[in-house]
Amino acid sequence: MRKIITILSLLMLIGCNTETQQDGIDLELFNRIKTGFLMFIIGWQDGVTLEQFNRVQTGMTLIEVISIMGHGTLDSEVDLGIGAAFVTRMYSWNGRGSIGANASIMFQGGRVVSKAQAGLR
Repeated sequence: MRKIITILSLLMLIGCNTETQQDGIDLELFNRIKTGFLMFIIGWQDGVTLEQFNRVQTGMTLIEVISIMGHGTLDSEVDLGIGAAFVTRMYSWNGRGSIGANASIMFQGGRVVSKAQAGLR
């Protein structure tokens, strides 16, 4: 959320057009810098894509998923104490797409048993 607020604040500052900019600043240089900054922001998105998410299949190991999506965040772990086959872990990833885009994948016994996503592109 902090990234979004920072980006929006910077865009508002860049979009300002005051007399100082016209009188005291080379507008051509200013516009080139503004264009470059906007291109940087538009191209800058960390997180997983829908294409990466769709490559993950039931039965894959955590290592296989990491090779596709990178490291996720361990959100929860339940160990019933009756063997590795009954250990359940939920991992999540921030996503590219709409605000709040994310993916979650559940592993049981070290293998994917379910997955869900919201807002990925």
